[in-house]
Amino acid sequence: MASCHRAANRVPQLRALVEQMTADRQRAATAAQERLPVFEAEVKARQAAAGELTVEGEPDPARLTDAQRQEYDDLRMTARFKTFDLDYLMGWVLIAEGRPAAALEHLRRAGKAEPRRPGLHLQVGDALVGLRRWVEAEQAFRRALAIDPRNPHAYLGLAKACLRQKRVDEGLAAALESVALCYQNPMAHYVLALGLLRNRQFTRAAEAMRVAVSINPNFERAHRLLAGYAMRFEFDPEKARGHWRLVREIRARRRRERRVEPTALAGVEDLAPEVDQEARQIPFDGAPERQRAPLVDKSGVPTDPAQCVVVVAGLPRSGTSMMMQMLVAGGLAALTDGRRAADGDNPRGYFELDAATRLRQDRTWLAGARGRAVKLVAQLLPFLPPDEAYRVVFMERDFKEVLKSQRLMLANLGRAPANLTDEQLERAFNQQLRQVRIWLGKQPNVKTLFVSHRETITDPIAVGERVCAFLGGQLDAWAMAAAVDGSLYRQRASGAA
Repeated sequence: MASCHRAANRVPQLRALVEQMTADRQRAATAAQERLPVFEAEVKARQAAAGELTVEGEPDPARLTDAQRQEYDDLRMTARFKTFDLDYLMGWVLIAEGRPAAALEHLRRAGKAEPRRPGLHLQVGDALVGLRRWVEAEQAFRRALAIDPRNPHAYLGLAKACLRQKRVDEGLAAALESVALCYQNPMAHYVLALGLLRNRQFTRAAEAMRVAVSINPNFERAHRLLAGYAMRFEFDPEKARGHWRLVREIRARRRRERRVEPTALAGVEDLAPEVDQEARQIPFDGAPERQRAPLVDKSGVPTDPAQCVVVVAGLPRSGTSMMMQMLVAGGLAALTDGRRAADGDNPRGYFELDAATRLRQDRTWLAGARGRAVKLVAQLLPFLPPDEAYRVVFMERDFKEVLKSQRLMLANLGRAPANLTDEQLERAFNQQLRQVRIWLGKQPNVKTLFVSHRETITDPIAVGERVCAFLGGQLDAWAMAAAVDGSLYRQRASGAA
């Protein structure tokens, strides 16, 4: 019965059952403690009358009948009142109730009796996660794996602990192992998706989240993240509204049934919004959410690149040349004059058009840009004329990496850098980019796909597929991915893989 309540996440019923079992066992122990000396005295009296006591004058166990021996063993065992299994279950109840510190006390008592039980260490790990003691939680999950090296739940707990410590690669590896060992666990796919989001592998994260909701259609948190993905990356408000509708239905059903959140969410229920907030650093095709600006209807922007201008934009040294190389490799013509030759800073070429740098003064060159890709500095995007349709691939890169790369390029060209501190430059660029993003979101003739420079290097196939889909699906995504040369990723921020 206890196992059924736990599997169904019926926490109040399990608590009531554990409390009843504890009380029953306590009464049985008290009765056994009172009966045991009486039983021993009766046996001693019978053996004494029959002359069967040992030379020390004590009862001889060998002369007990089978029934007497069974009663004696039962009394001694019951009188000890050990509640390992009940402490273990109560630990689970307390974790589900959001009381991890109290749970830890019960679990540690249980651990003194059964230290080799992997499930115990899993529960201890979950309690420590609830207390935000990530390092100790990781140690508990590793103890479980030392006992049972193929335990999918231990790998899942380890993934949570590693992600909490921002050791993303280790967290992803543990989540993948958990999925491999128990594919039908939706929480494993969900935690895998959180790690992929943190690693900026958004397409794969969405795939993992979809698997989670296919296994458990009532997975509220997964629907919430999928709604955000639909808005920011798929430009599909209708799909986002569908996920939010399911979220409301799930919440209403839970209120009717008075159910609590599954305990498996321990350690990830507040990691999800944290990761989602990180994902928001790559905004969707609209004004930043804090602006509360209404979404603009961009359905009039053609999907076919032949019917619009493809613009590759970003800060200098943010990966725009790399994206131009990918588009050309995928089969899209580039609008470039070839004046700036390849060099050590960009050995594969710059793909620049000198006329594009004068967009403020001269826009006549755009007449021949339809159906081709042109590179543009991000700050010039607001000067694009409104009588043309554009699909913008906007490259984003860690500012510290951008600055390092820019300074090195200027040094190679023998030019002095700007007479500003790094902090001043970062503030200025961030303000400019914020204004550009707001402008992009308000233009009905401009659709934008934001692309991470780092993800392009680490996962070029996923990026190639996403860019290909954004541009109508006619390009060769694999050829685009093959055009990426990871060895050219030389100016990395500290901590970048």
